[in-house]
Amino acid sequence: MECTFCKNTFSTEKSLEKHKRTAKYCAKIRCETSLSYDCDYCEKKYTTKCDLNRHLSICTDKKIKDLEKFYEKQLEEKDKQIADLQNKLENIAIKAATKPTHVQNNNQRINHIVNNLIPITQEHLKEQAEYLTLDHIKNGASGYVQYALDYPLKDRVACTDYSRKKIKYKDEKGDVIDDPEMTKLTEKLFKVIKEKNTFLIDGYMDEIQRKNTSTITETGNELNDEETENFYYSLDFLIDELLKYKHLKNDLIDTSEGRRSELYYEFTKDICSKLCK
Repeated sequence: MECTFCKNTFSTEKSLEKHKRTAKYCAKIRCETSLSYDCDYCEKKYTTKCDLNRHLSICTDKKIKDLEKFYEKQLEEKDKQIADLQNKLENIAIKAATKPTHVQNNNQRINHIVNNLIPITQEHLKEQAEYLTLDHIKNGASGYVQYALDYPLKDRVACTDYSRKKIKYKDEKGDVIDDPEMTKLTEKLFKVIKEKNTFLIDGYMDEIQRKNTSTITETGNELNDEETENFYYSLDFLIDELLKYKHLKNDLIDTSEGRRSELYYEFTKDICSKLCK
């Protein structure tokens, strides 16, 4: 009986089967001629399922897909937690609103501030958008607050009730506008900076993706344990940054269109906190 791969002959079928199981030189020939198990994540092929499973444990493309799914799930859970916290904060604000929060002296102080506010015009907001930087964006809600108070809203807005995030400012005609929970002004402000914000975030995300691609290309699969650990730590950070700024970009778009995002709640709370000091 002859082996179809290495052409050696054997007296019995049992001997032939043993040869197929144990002969390494024959297994090597079979490996070169019969590739039937494909990796779903990259283009590599294997002759046995065992070899494929061994590859999957170190496949870089699989690790990236798994990390992306993990962080997407983390973001979903985080959004749910934020929604729960928002409901609790609203209930606290309703209770606080039933209590007296101002005395006569404080009312006089606020009226004096409001009377001296500089009007907020659409033209002014557009002019100030050029001062938004990537550093502001990287600091999240607190960065946007710093930008707003240093540039478009400087000397133009007053907080009259911190518990309800109630804001007063003057419009283009000089009329005083009451803005409970700062909904109108926040939407107007973020709508003006949306284009500049998108430009800065897209540029930063492109830079991160280039680093990600470079890391994968230069590293390959031939790594020792320490190098593998360092590689995945670096990859983990890059993917985390991509997801973080993608989420922030979507948050700003929602805020600019009047939807109450995570960014909206953090921004209005921090603005009022700083204005009421």
